[in-house]
Amino acid sequence: EARQTLETALADQPGDAGLRLMLASVIAMQGDTAEAETRLRGLLQEDPKQTMATIQLYGLLARQDRDAEAAAVLDAGLAVSPDASDLLWTRAGALERAGDIEGAIAVYDGLYARDSSNVLIANNLASLIGSYTNDPAALQRAATIARRLRDTEVPAFQDTYGWIAYRQGN
Repeated sequence: EARQTLETALADQPGDAGLRLMLASVIAMQGDTAEAETRLRGLLQEDPKQTMATIQLYGLLARQDRDAEAAAVLDAGLAVSPDASDLLWTRAGALERAGDIEGAIAVYDGLYARDSSNVLIANNLASLIGSYTNDPAALQRAATIARRLRDTEVPAFQDTYGWIAYRQGN
């Protein structure tokens, strides 16, 4: 039904990139990854700055273990939108999964410098620093970043705060 609704809406508004993006997502969920990929690549060919299309295509390719192609899509997106937070967030996650913790920390650090109020960025940065360093100054920095997580109800955030406290001997 969702696909049919989107196709009907697109018949009235064929150039609507948002509808086209949603349709590609529905098509991917239906299992037609080749069609979804074609549609996402078409959107990016028309407008390479469509970060959500970049992220969707990156995810589609990564789920198919087409890591080199996924990385190329993300690189292309960052080449045209180097300051796009959602693309940088995706880059940090990719670096972390690949085992490049220092690279992931550097990306999260840049995002944190731009928006220290973002609790997700703070959590991920503090978690990586707190998990992959033994340097007391770095652990103190992680604790400072994670301080805002202390009274949260989010289990992952509580875990970050608790782990860093434990690492500091508290």
